[in-house]
Amino acid sequence: MRKPLVLALVAAAVAAGTALATPASADVCTPAEIASLACTSVTVTVVDGSLSILVTPVAAGVSGTVTSSAAALADVNLGPTLITDTRLSSAGWIAKATASSFTPVVAGPTAIPVSASQFYVNPTGTVPGLATLSYTDGTAASGANAPVASGANLVSATATGPSVVTFVPMLRLTVPANQPGGAYTGTVTQSVS
Repeated sequence: MRKPLVLALVAAAVAAGTALATPASADVCTPAEIASLACTSVTVTVVDGSLSILVTPVAAGVSGTVTSSAAALADVNLGPTLITDTRLSSAGWIAKATASSFTPVVAGPTAIPVSASQFYVNPTGTVPGLATLSYTDGTAASGANAPVASGANLVSATATGPSVVTFVPMLRLTVPANQPGGAYTGTVTQSVS
């Protein structure tokens, strides 16, 4: 005698379109819920901080003496670079420096090519914050590193959360032998990702 009663309850619930409907996924409204205006799909964007870089806008340097048979070096301090990582889920970052060619202020001499530019880090002023810094060769950032080519990875950071890091990049420009004296200008672009 109970069987007809159970079937009657199921039939009544189906007719009402309520109690025995298949439960909706936790993140999707069912077509029935949408049709009855009983469910709202909601999307929430969680902001996890940002990664930014701040560089010194102007730098200048002087090379050694160039001769007809010998190149000279110009080591230019680019001033402090500040990297701020406010991402809670930060896995770290990589900083790079890229140079342009250096063109003469006065027309005539040929430009110093991009290939003449290398970069390294001056340990003075380097503050790792909560990050673990390393150079391109994987050594800990506790001293000056061997120069790397323009565009190569300069500094890497491993972090488990927010951190503020300061380091001092250096441009090493190899001025070719026979390069005429005078002022040459170029740019250095630093990036972090």
